[in-house]
Amino acid sequence: MGFLKNRRFQLESLEERTLLTAAPWSTADDATKLMVTTLDDVVDFADEVVSIREALASASELDEAATITFADGLSGTLTLSGSALELSPAHALTIDGGGTITIDAAGNSQIFGGAVYSAEGSSLNVIDSAFKYNSASTHAGAIFVEKGASAEISGSTFTDNTAGSYGSALYVWNDAAVDVSNSLFLNNSAPNGTLRNFGGSLNLTNVVISANDQGISASSGAVTTGSNVTLSNNRLSQIRGDEGSVFTLYNSIVYGTNPLNISTDVTVTGDNNLSTVPFGNNFIEYNGGDLFAEDGYTLWGENQAQGAGNAAYNTTDFDAVGNRRDYAGAIDIGAVEQICTAYGTTVTYDAHSHVLVGFDGPVQWARYSEDGTRWKYSLSYKKAGTYNFWVTVGDNDGDEEV
Repeated sequence: MGFLKNRRFQLESLEERTLLTAAPWSTADDATKLMVTTLDDVVDFADEVVSIREALASASELDEAATITFADGLSGTLTLSGSALELSPAHALTIDGGGTITIDAAGNSQIFGGAVYSAEGSSLNVIDSAFKYNSASTHAGAIFVEKGASAEISGSTFTDNTAGSYGSALYVWNDAAVDVSNSLFLNNSAPNGTLRNFGGSLNLTNVVISANDQGISASSGAVTTGSNVTLSNNRLSQIRGDEGSVFTLYNSIVYGTNPLNISTDVTVTGDNNLSTVPFGNNFIEYNGGDLFAEDGYTLWGENQAQGAGNAAYNTTDFDAVGNRRDYAGAIDIGAVEQICTAYGTTVTYDAHSHVLVGFDGPVQWARYSEDGTRWKYSLSYKKAGTYNFWVTVGDNDGDEEV
């Protein structure tokens, strides 16, 4: 391809890749709708199953946008046999995992784009998918979006992906445009950003970036915007920027080590954000009180983010994990809405073993556990007293919090 070979002026050089050779093959009456029927990463057009690589080969032969889905009942981990899944230049593709498929490169490291490589001018749409244990020796442990390409990622999770240099989960290259919504990035590892934006446009809505080596990293005039984003407990820094990059956040939380690790020519602005360091308008300074549950990003207890969101910046009905945004008539700051909270894990029973638990919202069911693993809809004790146990509460719409 040679599209990166001569760009010596760039600070982050990339290497050539060879694109997958597509076969004129389809799996359905509508050639644009391709259904994967096996989790095996094989290419054998003579067998009776359809692999994701075969579906991708067919999509690459089409002149119009294609959609790859997975057969009903097919769930689990799709382990890549070697190379990343590569979307050819100027092609458009949707990958819909249906919430049941995890893509795993099994430790096989690519140069860049450990799981998916979206070539120059292509259009990628990833829905309800999971990326785990993918790796790149330099750039983009999971997904690489090439110059001039576009991508939309929604309802997806990225965990335990790694890159040697930049973007443990996602890399946005020059002039690429990427939208990420309702997604979680957890425990990914790279020295420079879980999400790396180099000269492109990155827009985040209801996104959790937590417990990674680093949060968002950007340079070369990159523009990153976000609403209802939670950047928390990333080990090196939460936001790192240089070379004129711009960050604009609304209704977002920036919490943890080095919340803003930026050079003097970088702009970090926005409105109605909660952080340990000031930026933008209507800044809310973290007061050191309760904020997150044990997962490090779900709001917990009496905290500053609860009900403090500005509805003008809320563009979706649901948060990053599927809770309604308008719970209790107000939205929270951050990616995950606080639904119900127990007033404590210590609950007193009277002599008749009646539960005396209070919650801050409507509760339609509750489950209890003495060890945090085995759950029951009731607990009984023969003596009155004070007992410690876990409580899970929720409503009939599926909203739940421990």
